[in-house]
Amino acid sequence: MALAAADYFFDNKYKRAYMNNFTNLVPIERSGSLRQSLRHARSFLERGYNALIYPEGTRSMTGEMAEFKSGFAYLALSTRTGILPMYLYGTYEALPKGSNLLKGRDVGARIGSFLSIERLEELTKGMPKSEAYRLVAALVRHEIENLRDGTRRDFDAKTLRRRWKAERRHAPVEMHPDESELATTGD
Repeated sequence: MALAAADYFFDNKYKRAYMNNFTNLVPIERSGSLRQSLRHARSFLERGYNALIYPEGTRSMTGEMAEFKSGFAYLALSTRTGILPMYLYGTYEALPKGSNLLKGRDVGARIGSFLSIERLEELTKGMPKSEAYRLVAALVRHEIENLRDGTRRDFDAKTLRRRWKAERRHAPVEMHPDESELATTGD
């Protein structure tokens, strides 16, 4: 099973008929309730299905890897499911975002080492859930970058968490619009 954007893969009756009859794609709403979409995906994982999830949430306009969302990490930790990182190459050249015509190109996958739920739970032990999801997303991105680049760099969770903590300390405090007006006028 693969989770697929309902607004893209199921947006007209022809695509919907094809996807429903010839693929294992499950439509997920990208707009509206994220909670409902995650609950839908979670129900499939809890029934023992595997899910192919693109952690960026959408295809890149440039072909460069975008920031990873943490929804897949939530799904992995909440359903106690391990993750198999994969790097797909050639997909942008074969079907750039906005294109409806598949171009003949070399497309392939590099498959990484399985990240067991035990490893993910050990990595995130004692963390607030939102930070745990963010850290798992960062680990998977790191593993996929290693696959893309043909490297074997180690993941340094401690340094990354220290950097996040420093960023939170130095992040500008958002003011209410009235307060920012007072701050600039000196009144």
